[in-house]
Amino acid sequence: MSRALAIPDILCSVFDHIAQFDCNDRLDVLLTASLVNRDWCRIAQPLLWRAPPELESFEHQERFLSATLSSSQTGRCELLGRCVRSLSLTWNSAQSHRDLIMQIAKCCPNVANLRLRRDACEDTTPDVVSYSDMEFLVQLLPTFSSLAHLSVEHYDDFGLATSTLALPDVMKFAGDTAAPRLTSLRMTGVPHLEFDIGMFRTLQTLHVSSWMRVANSRIVSLAAACPELRNLRLQWHILDSDARAFIENCPLLQSIDIIQIRESAGPVADEPGATSWIQVAAQTLPHLRSIRTNADIHSADLTALSGTAAPLETLGFNRVEVCNERELVALVLAHRRTLRSLQLLNWDALTVRGLPVGDAFVNTLASCAALETLEVDFTPPPMPELPTAPLKFVGERQIKDESILRLLDACPRLFRTDELVTLAKMHSQWAEKCQTRVEHLPEWTQELHEDAYTIMGW
Repeated sequence: MSRALAIPDILCSVFDHIAQFDCNDRLDVLLTASLVNRDWCRIAQPLLWRAPPELESFEHQERFLSATLSSSQTGRCELLGRCVRSLSLTWNSAQSHRDLIMQIAKCCPNVANLRLRRDACEDTTPDVVSYSDMEFLVQLLPTFSSLAHLSVEHYDDFGLATSTLALPDVMKFAGDTAAPRLTSLRMTGVPHLEFDIGMFRTLQTLHVSSWMRVANSRIVSLAAACPELRNLRLQWHILDSDARAFIENCPLLQSIDIIQIRESAGPVADEPGATSWIQVAAQTLPHLRSIRTNADIHSADLTALSGTAAPLETLGFNRVEVCNERELVALVLAHRRTLRSLQLLNWDALTVRGLPVGDAFVNTLASCAALETLEVDFTPPPMPELPTAPLKFVGERQIKDESILRLLDACPRLFRTDELVTLAKMHSQWAEKCQTRVEHLPEWTQELHEDAYTIMGW
């Protein structure tokens, strides 16, 4: 091949960059490139195999396996199989399908990101995640020696499915030095296993989603197995003690997101001398950056968060049970240099009650120069008699025009949100300030002219 036909290094870099695109764009470009000439094909083909499209049907999986095991190009296809880094598979409980997935796993040992979407049973009976399902998962994972990110989801025709774990409901991994060391694990709609081996000692991100019914002893076991955990998201009927288990066993936690059902949580925070998991997190996690929950937030929780030296960037609370504006002002002031996202709501399943904050709180928010998203529920405002009234009354609180304008001037990163649209509805001068930050003008204009007062959220 002449020097003029040689592929420049820059082309290899371009192809490698294209391989990071979303699925459709990546496939279109790389497939076209592979047809140009043999050299382009040699570079494009491994990149195409790096992240193949989702193998969502038996047919797709069989074709994928057939291509990998092609007898005419065995050596080449084995090489391509080893190029696969990201794999998404539909997982059916049928034994024949498990065998198919296991064959695919053996052909693609270098997968780092694995997503298993388990289909629900086709009959009308409640679906059951059986012991054999979990056993299969145990056998499958060590096949991927480079696996770092695992997501297991359970779906039916209506979306995420409710599932139960058939007895025996305890599944432990046997120690296996060849097992992968995960850094992230996401399990949605299926009961979790007892993760008590070395492969989870390196886990940094854990997301266990809805419909879980797990004994507290198993939660403690899971928490103890993840000392390197940085990001935690739990969505089930969490108790205060469950959250504590992770906080006490995972000192490197930076992000906590817990959907905590009020009835399950119990009145721990209201008991004399009791310390909630939020207070424990504020007092013991030096690297904490984000905390979001729909658990009840009380004065003691706000005091603890105000006193922590952790660099809090995100605070998201749906049930702020306080009646003193000073406590919320103190919280914002304490973290004004790092705060990027703030959500303070007070609602339950039936009502939105609003928060007792006004102009003093808005002025405090103006000290948060890094603020990007802001959502605060105030008491619903009455319809003003004059649209140009100098004061906007929010319940018993007053918010001055200049306070709103100062907030918008002081927070240049606060761009289009539904909250800015709400602000624009309330005053023409506010609208002028908000309009420059709105990304979709037609949508903004339509919302601006709607005749309704909503609860102000920023």
